Amino acid sequence: MAYDEYSEIRAKVVENLKSRYMEVNDNLVSMDGLFLAIGVVNHVIDKFRDGELTEQELIPYFKAIEKHLEKEIEIFWNDGKLKFKRISEQDYTAKLQKMMEKWKQAVVTETKE
Repeated sequence: MAYDEYSEIRAKVVENLKSRYMEVNDNLVSMDGLFLAIGVVNHVIDKFRDGELTEQELIPYFKAIEKHLEKEIEIFWNDGKLKFKRISEQDYTAKLQKMMEKWKQAVVTETKE
């Protein structure tokens, strides 16, 4: 892939998000929601590059990414299209607890083997 102005835009947006939402503690890196956000950034910048989105049409996507990283909305793919869903703090906390339990079980299982 050739480096062009879109690659530079992409890199700046991703670096900005990482600087604000990626946490590093010792050797543990926390990027809650950032992987999906970076995928959305890549998707919308590709659409902008290909002329399918205007600069003004990018703004709602970038606002949605911010809301996703602030845990106000969920972003997901459905039939190849981006979907957005408002989430409550209670829903988010329950999903996070469930995910942490699965991780704990996986670590315990791996340790026993």
